[in-house]
Order: sequence, then structure tokens, then C-alpha cells
Amino acid sequence: MSYKTLADAMSRGKGNERSFCCPVHGDNTASASVNVAKAVWYCYACGAKGKLDGTYEIDPFNLLEEINEISKEQKLYPEGWLDVYDEPNDKYWNERFTKEAIVQFRLGRDRSKDVPTYPLRDPFGRVLGVVARNIEGPKYKYPRGVKTSNLLFNYEMDKYEPYPILVEGAMDVVAVWEAGYTAYGCFSAALYDGQLDLLAKQNPAIVFLAYDMDRAGKAARIEAASKLGKMGILTRSIEWDDTYKDLGEMPIDLRKELLASMVPSLTK
Repeated sequence: MSYKTLADAMSRGKGNERSFCCPVHGDNTASASVNVAKAVWYCYACGAKGKLDGTYEIDPFNLLEEINEISKEQKLYPEGWLDVYDEPNDKYWNERFTKEAIVQFRLGRDRSKDVPTYPLRDPFGRVLGVVARNIEGPKYKYPRGVKTSNLLFNYEMDKYEPYPILVEGAMDVVAVWEAGYTAYGCFSAALYDGQLDLLAKQNPAIVFLAYDMDRAGKAARIEAASKLGKMGILTRSIEWDDTYKDLGEMPIDLRKELLASMVPSLTK
């Protein structure tokens, strides 16, 4: 649930992370979040951050102008808007992932259409809508007007990840999280300029490429390594027996073993 002020979030909210309207930039969509355990808050819209003693500071990177440009083209929703989709006991998701993963990524269901869903977020963690799993036609239906070529699933501008694993699909990201690591999803085999810009802003130490083991994925892995290399970003390839097309199909024990052999354990 979202609250109008930090005081409301602290006095009426539940849980460790509580959303509220940022006091810095005239927020009305509850873009800020307070971490009760750490006694600090951060605004995903303007980059402001503060403490419970009332002091705050503006993010030195001044992300507000860039965010406003995104907001002109894309509708944003408060975090609480996802409550209606949450369904931790959904059969579709429970057959694929652990309960912890379902809650972490807010995997849910559109009850009006009876289809599984997952949230789509902008680079600042704000909700752009939900992606629906189609029964017929294209596999996924994305929110109208959203360009996934400018997004990476599970990417957040303010969270530095030195060793991200780059995968094709959002559900591969969830599978990597279950194994104890952090991944970003490209929503396809292609790596677009907007996605390259997001990676460049974080300047990771090494990007691990774990694209699908089909022909398209293998070609995409080579192309991604070339593009990232031209930007001065080191890459390493993660490959496996093509019995499993992607990491999501791989049993979790094998998934953990594979990633542990390649990726530093600092990630999660």
C-alpha cells in the first residue's frame, strides 16, 4: 500500500519497504520508498534520498530531467496498483518458481482475462503496467506504448551490479534470482541501443552473457559481446548443454552449479 507522506508510511504502513509520495519534487504517484530497518528512504523519480531525522539530499546525477522525458511518453502507476494482480498461490507460477520468487517479482494474474502477469518497470523501478502471458498469438502482451528496447527487466538505475547476467527473457531473470544471482532481461535475443545505454550508466565490471542455447541465442551472444566490447565493457559467455534451451528450463540444482562456476558470488 502507498501513503501520501513519510509519516503516514511509518505510522500506518506494514513491512520493511513502504511507498510514499516524495516530499522533494511534488510527487503524486508514491515514487519514494522507505526502508524501515535501515531508517532511510529513496525516491525513484527524482533521486532524492533521506533519513528519518528529516534530512535529505538530491541525487548528484540529477535524474529528474531524464525521468520527465520518459514520463511524457509512458503512463506510470503507483506500486499499490499491483495489489489487484498479486496472486502468490497462482498455479501457473507455482509450477515454475518458488513462492519467494513469486513474491519478489510480484508474479500474478489478471483475473478479468484469466491470464498470468508480471510487472514491467522503468529504469527507476516505477511501474509501467503488467505483461500478460498470452494463451494464443504472441507469447507475451506488453503494455501499450511501452518500448521494451529501452528497458531491461530487473534493472534499477540506483542499484549497482558489478556482475550482471544478461538473459533474453524476464522469466530467465527470475530463474537466475532463484539460483542466487542477479540478471537483466532483454525481452528478446537482441540488445538495443537503449539497453546498451542503461548498462553503460552502471559500468559493470563484467557482463555475463547467458542467452538461449538455440541458433538465435548463440548469434545474439556474439553480437552482444561485440557491442559491449566496443563500449569498453568486459563480457564472459555462459554456455551449457543444449538439452536446456534457457536457464529457466534447467533444474535449479544444475542452474546453481553452472552459475557458481562462472559468476562471482558477490551478486546476491
